[in-house]
Amino acid sequence: MPSPVEVFASSFEPLRSRTAEWDARLAMIRRAKRFLYSSTYYVGPDTVGHDVLAALGDAAERGVRCTLVVDWFGQWLGASAWGPTETRRVDGWFAEAEARGVQVVWTSPTTWTRRLVGGGHHVKIQLCESGPALFASSNLSHHSFESWGEFSALLDGPVVETFLAALQAVIPDSQPERLDPRPLGDDPLRFEWWWFDPSADPTPFAPLRRGLANPITDGLIRSIDAARRSVSISSFYVKPEANLRAAILGAARRGVVVEVFHSGPDALGGMESSWLAAALDYPALLGAGVAVHEVAGGEHSKLVLVDDSLAIFGSYNLDNAAHDVVTEAMLATEDARVVSAVATVFADLRVDPGSQRIRHPRADWRWKRRAHAVAVRVLRRWL
Repeated sequence: MPSPVEVFASSFEPLRSRTAEWDARLAMIRRAKRFLYSSTYYVGPDTVGHDVLAALGDAAERGVRCTLVVDWFGQWLGASAWGPTETRRVDGWFAEAEARGVQVVWTSPTTWTRRLVGGGHHVKIQLCESGPALFASSNLSHHSFESWGEFSALLDGPVVETFLAALQAVIPDSQPERLDPRPLGDDPLRFEWWWFDPSADPTPFAPLRRGLANPITDGLIRSIDAARRSVSISSFYVKPEANLRAAILGAARRGVVVEVFHSGPDALGGMESSWLAAALDYPALLGAGVAVHEVAGGEHSKLVLVDDSLAIFGSYNLDNAAHDVVTEAMLATEDARVVSAVATVFADLRVDPGSQRIRHPRADWRWKRRAHAVAVRVLRRWL
């Protein structure tokens, strides 16, 4: 699938409320009649994971072809954090869903180099044959519905065909599907669809040795380079690849107001390596004039707002993994309806009492954290 490409939607409904997204997910599963696809990085061993798998099983038993795309490495990464008892529990839910007719597709890179660094599929989409599709930053886990900030939206119209093609691209021997008619309407929304699967890079030893350019990274760089007044960024952790990092620093140094909102050290339950990999960039970011904010509990949305006129959202975290390890997708638009929704998220983050601006990045670092940071620095590209 070429990227970027122009796509159109007949409607756009932001789902910033976690309850709203949950209700929309379950309503879609219940209304599906012929087929339903859902993709996630991992399924959590909690009520969210259980209830989605159970709902998919219910749909499969009434004759819906249900396909759940789960990333093998993402699930393993989660399991390494929550332990063997919870892992056995969620494995049982997968087995039960499959027994009831759900097709669970595990994505994994074909090359050992990409498996070594955790390559996989990070795009989060849910759709069925009719009605709007869900394009989200969230996973099927309590983290995404009870603690982390997320950004998800329902979109209808021709863009759903693009979503379906993106999902089928990672499903072996996927069969053709027929979507119900989706008229464009009188006031369509225009987007650029940015999608990239790094496993398509034929470069030997990729991503240890880089080859193909990533059109998502390139699109973000172009957008930030074109900024004249402001750039607002949210990501689980902001630790971008080198050229994107240079674009962010360059914008701040030429007088653009740049602000970053990402997770604090508590987002992963005390596992600080990913946060430390980002925090190592704080001196450079602060020195350039970037306003860095840590959001308590975790900020998992992936948003970029440029000059209050261009909005970009989807699954791409601003980190090296998104650049050259995992498959990602973003939508970019200047449509005022989307820009307004994304601007509202940043307005809420600015006044969120759990959002702390960082001014002295290492003032409270004790010796254990400093020692940990030394070890993280060596492997930070992969954390």
